[in-house]
Amino acid sequence: MARALRRLFLACIAGIALAATSAADAQVYMLQMPAVTANVGESFTIPVEGDWIEPVKGFQLSIQIPIDAPFAELSVSIDSSLVGQLEPDFAQFTIGTGSITGGVLLETIPPFQGTNLPSVGFPLLLAEIHGTIPAGASEGVFPIVFADGLGSPAVNNTFVVEFASVPPSLFLDGLVDVVIPPPPEIFIRGDVNSDGLVDLGDAIFHLNYTFAGGAAPVCLDAGDANDDGASDISDAIFLLSYLFDGGPTMNPPFPNSGIDYTPDAIDCATPPDLP
Repeated sequence: MARALRRLFLACIAGIALAATSAADAQVYMLQMPAVTANVGESFTIPVEGDWIEPVKGFQLSIQIPIDAPFAELSVSIDSSLVGQLEPDFAQFTIGTGSITGGVLLETIPPFQGTNLPSVGFPLLLAEIHGTIPAGASEGVFPIVFADGLGSPAVNNTFVVEFASVPPSLFLDGLVDVVIPPPPEIFIRGDVNSDGLVDLGDAIFHLNYTFAGGAAPVCLDAGDANDDGASDISDAIFLLSYLFDGGPTMNPPFPNSGIDYTPDAIDCATPPDLP
């Protein structure tokens, strides 16, 4: 129930952000961050994007993070952005208690070439916030908010246009939805009837549920004997060939139970697609 309510909250936030963007009659100076989902025990990335009317020479960011957020190893990178490709003369960010502040200035050293970030009419990536959620963290939703006056000395969110600081007129704040991922599915490939063995009974079970309306397997992925991302008659043929005709063996997890590392559209929870 808690996760369902959180998903509803995320959907509402996304709808508000879309409405705010659609309501804008013209391009404005804007900063935005999306809602992202972060798994406990894994890393996450929050894109920070901006839009502007005139070419800008740089920008400042002042972002507030809940002090109780279970974020570790926080860092800020511009490497994947156009900003990073332009190799700015100055780029520095500070991770404080509950805050991220910093700025970028494309040119600080003569000769000045007039390097600017162009106005393209849609948001561009400015920076990325990277972090990890430590193992054992609890689930929760944590807002990530543009907030002026953070840090010491205080930093405001601004764009540098010519020689002036221009504050954004629109902020679309982000959030991180921290979730505990479900445990990995453990099975034996080819053990279609889930009796711990791979034998003729599995081929019969496969044919029975595929063509005769028999019971579906507990784990449909176990029936994907040939590991092609589907459970169909070719798997029963593959099983029979392996068992009685010297055919190729099955991919892991086999012969012992384990995790399926093949990226495909089928898993244990996938409902069978029966004729």
